[in-house]
Amino acid sequence: RLTARQISVAVGCALVLTVGIGSVSLINGASAYIAGNLATTLVAYSFGPTVKSDCGFLVSLIAARLICLLTPRRCLLAGVHFSALAIACCALASNLATWYAGNALFGIMAAIGSTAAATGVLNEHFGRRTPVVLGVITGVMGLAVSLLMLVESQLLARFDYRLVLGGYAIAVLALGAFAVLALIGR
Repeated sequence: RLTARQISVAVGCALVLTVGIGSVSLINGASAYIAGNLATTLVAYSFGPTVKSDCGFLVSLIAARLICLLTPRRCLLAGVHFSALAIACCALASNLATWYAGNALFGIMAAIGSTAAATGVLNEHFGRRTPVVLGVITGVMGLAVSLLMLVESQLLARFDYRLVLGGYAIAVLALGAFAVLALIGR
């Protein structure tokens, strides 16, 4: 039987993971617009996700230590900030350096402010049931991201991609901070 506190924590983690990891999918949905604005080669543009993966790998080498040192909750909050900043960088990118910086921030977020930190938070409340709860949360996150992609496609058909992504960056900060500070709490 789940307590109200456990449900609150699970919903908070689902929200943080959706706005964090899910942001990468939303950037991918706007990639044609972003690439067109950069006026660069497809090869140079495509190097952005490589930067994301490389930064994620490098930060993951110390991520476990950071999560233990800073606490999983604080790392989730940091992940929310990294994600919002990454979205803003990608939305406002007018050159490859800014595009690469946004991708680097996504890599950092993935290493310290997403699944590993959420697992730490969930473990405090669910113990040995953590893998099952994380599996349910991941499924919910996948559904939520697919619905966000539908909304994004409708918004991109009507508005400039920078406006859509900028609004999403603000929503990430608001929802993510609410999830960590109010739903997950201390």
